[in-house]
Amino acid sequence: QTCALPIYIAFTLWRIHCDLPSADGYGLAYFRFDTRLSGLTIGALLAYIFNANQEKMSSLDLNFLAPVSLFVLAVCIWRLSPGAHGAMSYGLIATELATLLLIFIAMSGQKGWVYWLLANRPMAFIGRMSYGLYLWHYPIFHYMWDHYRWYVTLPIGSSIALALAVISYYTVERFARQRFHTGRHIQPAPLTA
Repeated sequence: QTCALPIYIAFTLWRIHCDLPSADGYGLAYFRFDTRLSGLTIGALLAYIFNANQEKMSSLDLNFLAPVSLFVLAVCIWRLSPGAHGAMSYGLIATELATLLLIFIAMSGQKGWVYWLLANRPMAFIGRMSYGLYLWHYPIFHYMWDHYRWYVTLPIGSSIALALAVISYYTVERFARQRFHTGRHIQPAPLTA
């Protein structure tokens, strides 16, 4: 717990260093796995702190900060297109922290609108599809950014990515789960609101 924050800062500084203005700075920061470790680290820190202090953390009602998080995410989506200056430095920091706050609010179980928005069956389903969404969104969005405006790219690209994620989840990923879990399909526990 004590070293996770310095590690998050170190990973963030490393990504910013890789994104410094150069011919291939954005490509280095965007595509390499080691420049994405900051989000994993801060997410793991949240999980550890929350599980270690669940009663205390669940008593915190931060629903009033949710609009701030959503505003930050909206500005990042609107202003920081792929390749934009600052997208992989301050843009990703803002995105990580705003997302972390929303996840914390949902985890705390406070019955506000964020909890009802994120802790329900459809969102749990999208969470199970998240790895496929992560894999499929890039080639789709990479093509669409060059041909369509963002307000077309976002809904249509997201729908195509979700459809492909569902297909891969119930075919390739299902086969892998069955193969590597002693031949049994392990159904994820449903998230109840």
